[in-house]
Amino acid sequence: MEDRLTKTILALCGVLAVVMIALNLFDRPVVLVPSGTEWGDFTVVSEKEAEKTSAVSIPQRTDSVVSSKINLNTATAEELMTLNGIGEVLAQRIIEERNFMPFESVDDLQRVKGIGEKTLNKFRENVTV
Repeated sequence: MEDRLTKTILALCGVLAVVMIALNLFDRPVVLVPSGTEWGDFTVVSEKEAEKTSAVSIPQRTDSVVSSKINLNTATAEELMTLNGIGEVLAQRIIEERNFMPFESVDDLQRVKGIGEKTLNKFRENVTV
């Protein structure tokens, strides 16, 4: 039983690793094609190659790594501190405020003590919700 569980966990880790690599390396849709007899054996191929065989499609990334804008509702303190005028204290306040009530618009950032119109205008174009 323990060997079977170990093999299953390792297979799942392998699939996850392939998916993570594919999502990090490609900014276009990628396709995983079964490549062996073992569950979890996949190969990353182009869409043309995938049409010739059975495949599992992975959609294009749309997260903050691909986007140049920082999402105020998901950014880490380190990401927030890359914004002009945001230091450690304001980054922490932003996180605390969004945990209390998520931002529905960029202008909602003015709810945070220390962020007014002038500060927000310094980085408005670099953030999203």
